Amino acid sequence: MSGASAAGALRLRARSWRSGRLADVPPSVLVAGGVLAVLVVLALGAGLIRPLDNRSVNLDAVLQPPSLAYPMGTDESGRDLMALVLAGMRISFLVSLAAAASHWSWAERWGSWPARLAARSTRP
Repeated sequence: MSGASAAGALRLRARSWRSGRLADVPPSVLVAGGVLAVLVVLALGAGLIRPLDNRSVNLDAVLQPPSLAYPMGTDESGRDLMALVLAGMRISFLVSLAAAASHWSWAERWGSWPARLAARSTRP
């Protein structure tokens, strides 16, 4: 494939992506996007899904197996594992958003010279 035809193929793919057609998007990207969307909805809607406090201790429900009351069961302290997982997911998403925002602000402020410097300093 020549350089001109490769550039034309990239322009065609970029144009079809901007037009909103999903025909050129690989199925794996669609599946990954769907899974990510479900996880974000679960993390943001954790209070609606499991309104229980993730730190509340219920000594009557110690080490319960999964049931309707506790879909993922309970731990040694009687805490709802689903509430703990959803709270942890929310924290994880907030940390990743903060990291992405700081990276973006760093790139906006300093441009690409730190990346070039880091690439030079890591060469063998």
